[in-house]
Amino acid sequence: MKNEQIYYSERQKKHYFRFMLWVIGWAYWLVGHGYFRLMPRTTINQEVFDYIDNQPLKGILVPWHAYIIYGMWMCRNRGGAVMVSQSNIGSVAAAIIARLGCIPVRGGSRFGGIASLIKIIDYVLMGRWGLIAADGPRGPMHVCGMGPIIAAQRTGRPIVPVAFAAKREWTLNTWDKTIIPKPFSPIVWMYGTPMFIPRDLNREGLRAKRLELENILKENHRKAVGYWNQDKNV
Repeated sequence: MKNEQIYYSERQKKHYFRFMLWVIGWAYWLVGHGYFRLMPRTTINQEVFDYIDNQPLKGILVPWHAYIIYGMWMCRNRGGAVMVSQSNIGSVAAAIIARLGCIPVRGGSRFGGIASLIKIIDYVLMGRWGLIAADGPRGPMHVCGMGPIIAAQRTGRPIVPVAFAAKREWTLNTWDKTIIPKPFSPIVWMYGTPMFIPRDLNREGLRAKRLELENILKENHRKAVGYWNQDKNV
């Protein structure tokens, strides 16, 4: 089933593009082992992740899309199912995710979103972690979609909100303001309180839970940034 999740457009099927993805996947793996390992990391609420990880069925990790550069590294060797867009950039992320030992599930807000969400649900019910960026793949920034809420309701497994910040960072001029930690920068990685979505919630109730999750993610991001600087604007 793992190989079935790799989606390629006609352009992405070309040999040069596939070779480029192979190179990028290995490059990220090599750079990660040298670059990210030199960054002192503080993990907050690791026990939250460990408790769910030790259960037969896991949950759904939900970060903001801006965490993608470091977030992919944190997901390595977990065998989780990660939702990735079907764009060319999404293919780059999928190649990296696959190289890191996870499963890229291709789909997004414009194409394949429902099918990819169903596959994420299936993987969670098989005992794997699912990961869905709350505001991915196209934003708007820090506006949570319904995907994590539906996945949690259908599986009965918890959403685990994720927050991340670097003391010194670059911010890319992208829609999500992608964060890249600067060399040797301290990092904080935070797991939030697990959030369950009742199976009997109606549409209005699900919308309320979506807003609740959005507010939790924003607040946790503020806490992560404020780990070093309480006055920094978010």
